[in-house]
Amino acid sequence: MDAHRIEIERFKVTCLVAQDQPRPERLRDRIAEVAAGIGAALGSSLAPLFDAHGDGVCLIRRMELDLALDADAGEPQQRAAWARQIAASVARRLAGVGDGIARFASRAAQLAHFLDRLAAGDAWSLWYHRQYAGLRALPDAMAARTALLADGAAGLASLQSMDGWSRQRLLVMLGEAECRRVLEGFAADGAPCRDAGRVIAETLPGCRTPPAHTNAAALELYLALSAASGKAPDRDRAMLVRAVAGLRAAVARGETGLAEALANATPPALVRRVVDALGPGAADMALALQALPAAERAQLARAMDAPGVPRAVEYTLHGGVFLLLDGLETVMPSNLAAWPDCVGAHAGMPAAQALRLLVLANGLGPELAPQVLEDTLWRALFAVPPRLNRRDLAEWSAALPPALLARWTRELRVAPLPAWPPAPAKVARVLGRASHALLRRFARRLPGFTEAGPQYLRSNFLCTGARAEYNGDSLAATLARAPLDVILAMSTLSATTLQLDWLAPPVIHLRRGDD
Repeated sequence: MDAHRIEIERFKVTCLVAQDQPRPERLRDRIAEVAAGIGAALGSSLAPLFDAHGDGVCLIRRMELDLALDADAGEPQQRAAWARQIAASVARRLAGVGDGIARFASRAAQLAHFLDRLAAGDAWSLWYHRQYAGLRALPDAMAARTALLADGAAGLASLQSMDGWSRQRLLVMLGEAECRRVLEGFAADGAPCRDAGRVIAETLPGCRTPPAHTNAAALELYLALSAASGKAPDRDRAMLVRAVAGLRAAVARGETGLAEALANATPPALVRRVVDALGPGAADMALALQALPAAERAQLARAMDAPGVPRAVEYTLHGGVFLLLDGLETVMPSNLAAWPDCVGAHAGMPAAQALRLLVLANGLGPELAPQVLEDTLWRALFAVPPRLNRRDLAEWSAALPPALLARWTRELRVAPLPAWPPAPAKVARVLGRASHALLRRFARRLPGFTEAGPQYLRSNFLCTGARAEYNGDSLAATLARAPLDVILAMSTLSATTLQLDWLAPPVIHLRRGDD
């Protein structure tokens, strides 16, 4: 257990004395000496409170109290009297509630709250995070990384204590470069741990970080490995989680043969396959995989193909898609039953569902569309087969009949936006038209924003996360606050119930979060 500590940022004494006080300067010097040594006296007086609050952190913004000064008393006696009165006042404040007091279960919990608010964008407006003010001049991602690595143990504990949505939001804010630096910082003083391959394989189906964010996914896997082993894993295990995250991303892109190579290839062949898939810089990652026992490599390969672990509560970085659901049917082709289903080696998906998902994903733009297609929550809602990947969807869209694409194009009287998949161009154009029409319908529902452009709508309304809770045949989706959340509140778009028979579950209750 860390030693208990009291920190006083400012201790100000204003002394009122009688006008006939013969030596006020001497009295002022005595008060200064009493105040200068008050810390040690407070430590003794506040000691009983430490046991009551354990390892918690309590912050009090400001305290004012009247204290009497006995001009004839010695400095130790006067200091002890002040300390007792201050301790009594602190105890009363800790027993109550109010805006001027903040409590955290531990230093790690305090850091977790700071990181969460930093990712949410309001950390610097909160008085109880003043101790991190030295990081304010840094970019937010760099500030978060610096805070995490200032005390590696507390940093690890803070990330492990965060809920799914808060941690995902933080990892995305950190970005790929800073996630890798945090991972390497944690591992610098780490220790070996056993059964790393098995633990990672058991964790992989529950990993909620999008595969495209490889370093963020690696950090999530590292946190799980640390929690299982009870210590920070070393550099070799950090390299291993990076390798697994890289292979996971490649498999999601459609390179499904990598999973088979991981399970069955000889070690030299495995190294070649990994380097071919992830690039020349992946040699160390390939060697980390090669060093695993064959049984653990086979378990990892099975985990690559395993469906996501269902949870009662899910999180998504792409909560803005919920706001587009209501208008989706108005931009879909009128003859959906005539479209060929997405079938192949990785199981089938009805054409209507595949088209709906592609249009919604492109509503967030071609950069985020592939991530929406890989998002655990959206795959579950659209019943996407577990092994269906981006390459499958791209190949299916390339084979769509030109006559059907042409008819859909004639039904959409708007210009095309850039869309995924970019090839063939005929598919991108019609998907771009559909997503543009969807965004224009969304804009017309926003008071005063009818003429807002696609990028503006995405940045200020749609780029937000959500927490989703399953409840039988319905899903309660709580949207994180978008930059222009007040406009969403006026429109009621983020506080409504949707009945969509083509979703699983079909009833969606939307509401705004307090974040």
